[in-house]
Amino acid sequence: MATPARTQEKVQNITTKQELVNAFAAHLRKQGAPSVSEKGHCMYRGNNGTSCGFGGLILDQHYRPEIENMPVSDVDVSNALVQSGVHLVKIFPVSRLDSWPFLSQLQSCHDVPARAGEDLVEFLSRFEVRLSQFCRDYGLTYPSPKEKS
Repeated sequence: MATPARTQEKVQNITTKQELVNAFAAHLRKQGAPSVSEKGHCMYRGNNGTSCGFGGLILDQHYRPEIENMPVSDVDVSNALVQSGVHLVKIFPVSRLDSWPFLSQLQSCHDVPARAGEDLVEFLSRFEVRLSQFCRDYGLTYPSPKEKS
């Protein structure tokens, strides 16, 4: 497998939950692999130039190694996403607390299959199943792998 590109090169303008899910899915599908450490722990920036669904949305200039092992709801991770063009205040206008379940469950679409330590085909298959269920749970449109996200 070729070394995947780590992140977007320009700031995004993500302002809705659907746009966030679409970008998250598009990154992981393009990369085709989970982002894990040598010990199999999920990482925003993993081995061989990989990044998880959220890590792929964080621009290089806003990434800091200190965010590894922090949940996506952590203020430092959230700030890196916001600085990279993921407008969390527009996506979750009522309260930052409203974002935590959504973000952590979306993150688990990558993390649970990645932790299973299965081959890449199995990872992608399990990712799609979890993402499809996530979209149903939140009333979002599942971005089919055949559609451009």
